Amino acid sequence: MNDRQKNALPPQKAAPSRLGQVCRELRWTDVDYTQFQFEQAHAYLAAYLKGDEYSVSVMERRRIFWNWWKNHWNLRDGAFIEFAANAAFNVDDMRVFYTDIHDGETLAAEIYPNGVVLTESYANMVDELIKQETATV
Repeated sequence: MNDRQKNALPPQKAAPSRLGQVCRELRWTDVDYTQFQFEQAHAYLAAYLKGDEYSVSVMERRRIFWNWWKNHWNLRDGAFIEFAANAAFNVDDMRVFYTDIHDGETLAAEIYPNGVVLTESYANMVDELIKQETATV
């Protein structure tokens, strides 16, 4: 392609991010999106760990958990975007659908952290407990 041809082509726009696409469909801000993502992660951990707040607190601080969570979140976002492209629902119905497929309590019965996530997180829990016990002695 010569310079004239390059200049004749319209500039290519970068594909919108998944976050941007989801926010546009739901009419949410980035803050709404990330707040919902965090709330559902907490709900997931609370349900998965049967309300053990100490374990929830430890898992919420683990980068490996968040990488795993965001990976699964992005898979569901991809499915939502594909659905939204072919659906003729109003924004309220789209929000209901989106919140249903990302519901933390429901997901606790459907997806499970892999061994790497659990092993690293449990090792950190044990380390923290040992430190707490030795600090009080």
